[in-house]
Formats: sequence, C-alpha cells, structure tokens
Amino acid sequence: MRDSCGISGTGETPKGAKRQEARRPPRGKRATWSGNQPLSSSNKVYESALYYVVSIIITINWMNLAMTIIDLFWLKLNVYD
Repeated sequence: MRDSCGISGTGETPKGAKRQEARRPPRGKRATWSGNQPLSSSNKVYESALYYVVSIIITINWMNLAMTIIDLFWLKLNVYD
C-alpha cells in the first residue's frame, strides 16, 4: 500500500498513526497532587526511619513506666520492714 510518504507496511497514513498516540498535558503543566500518588524513594526512606524512631521512643516510654511501677512497688515493700 502506498501513502504520502511512500510505502508503509501497516497501511496507515502518518495522520492515522498520530491519532492513536495518547494525549499529554501541555509542557510545563503538572497535575495537582491528589494524595494517591506513590511516595518517592526519599519519602519512603524518611517514612521508614520515622517509624523506627517513633517505635524506639514508645518502647523507652513503656520501659520507663514499667521501671516506675517496679520502683513504687519496691518502696511499698520496704516501708513495712
């Protein structure tokens, strides 16, 4: 088959091939942040580091609470000696 550019194997004209391409937003325009986009790798690193730091802080607070309870219990036992 022959088109305006010569012989093509697909039988389509260049205009027909162009119609099948996906439309893109104009250059310089970006879609607004919807909150559903995946995190970038730097945000993932930050998020995992923050998770571990918060986990450590929570563990230390629970250990502090447990030590306080043990100390109070120990003081109560020693008062009656």
